Amino acid sequence: MFFKTPPEDFKYEVTTVTCIIENDGEILLMKRVPGKVQGNKWGVPGGKPDKGEALEQALVREVAEETGIELSPQALKKIGVAYVRYPEFDFTNHQYHVTLSERPEVNLKLDEHSDYVWATPQETLKMDLIMDQDQCFREYYGERL
Repeated sequence: MFFKTPPEDFKYEVTTVTCIIENDGEILLMKRVPGKVQGNKWGVPGGKPDKGEALEQALVREVAEETGIELSPQALKKIGVAYVRYPEFDFTNHQYHVTLSERPEVNLKLDEHSDYVWATPQETLKMDLIMDQDQCFREYYGERL
C-alpha cells in the first residue's frame, strides 16, 4: 500500500529513492530478475542510499549502476515522498522525475534486471508493474493518464 502520510502503525525499515526517467513522452521501465523482491515485474530505476549519502547522490549512483545512464543531481525534480507498506516491511520512497532531451543508451545490470522498455505513461498501466508503481504513475501524471 502507498500512503502520502505515514500510517499510525508505520514501522519504517528502509529508505529508497526512485526516478521516473522520461524522454519523448516515454518512461524507462526495467524488469526485475526472478528471485529478487517483486521479480519479473516492471519498475523504474532506484535503490537504497548508502549510509551518509544524500538522496539525490544515491539516486544518481543507483541509476548509473542499474542502467549506465549518468544523471545530473541538478536535473532531478523531487516529486514527493511515499510511505509504502509491503507485506514483508514498511519503507519510505523518495520519488524523483527527470526529462532527458535525448534517448540514452541503456546498459542493464543483468544481476538485477533482465530487460527494459520505453513506454508511455498510459502503456505502463497495462504492464505487470511492481506493487504500487501504478499508483505512483497515477499520482504524478494525474489527468494526463
